[in-house]
Amino acid sequence: MDQKLTEDLHTFDDLLAAAVATARRVLAGLATRPVAAQAPEVVAAPVPESGSGAAGALSRFERHWAPWFSGSAGPRYFGFVTGGATPASVAGDWLTSVYDQNAVSGGDSAAVDLERAPTLAEAPTQERVDALVRAVADSGEAVITPTVYDGTPGFRVAFSNWRTTESDVDRLCAVLAEHAPPR
Repeated sequence: MDQKLTEDLHTFDDLLAAAVATARRVLAGLATRPVAAQAPEVVAAPVPESGSGAAGALSRFERHWAPWFSGSAGPRYFGFVTGGATPASVAGDWLTSVYDQNAVSGGDSAAVDLERAPTLAEAPTQERVDALVRAVADSGEAVITPTVYDGTPGFRVAFSNWRTTESDVDRLCAVLAEHAPPR
């Protein structure tokens, strides 16, 4: 096994602790970071003869890239459906990386089934989704739009932007729960 990979495996807990410390620093300083950041011109660097390992990669990232990443995490995200990382999504990203699934069929891993797990109270039908979309629209509390992914009906919700507060998210969740069709 490669020497750097062996070292990384032996110091994995320290590497994760360093990543957590970096994440905490970034989140603590979010309010002072610009929501958009323009990096200086990037100059191509020669490819090194050997890798620097995880600690070296994290250090290089913090020196050369992190200062130019925007401060758009969480409720400061200024976009549409994607974005606005939450603690749950960060944890999910970490677990996605740890499990590192490359499944393409049901015999490879349960990850394929997870992608197709039932939604909207375990029995999604176009009628149930349409009923929820109409009920929420009629309430005047939020706007959601129906969609179909891989043959499964669902809905999209866009509620994260620079003015989103925790009470906004709570309000949306309450509206969805109040108007969800019975099982």
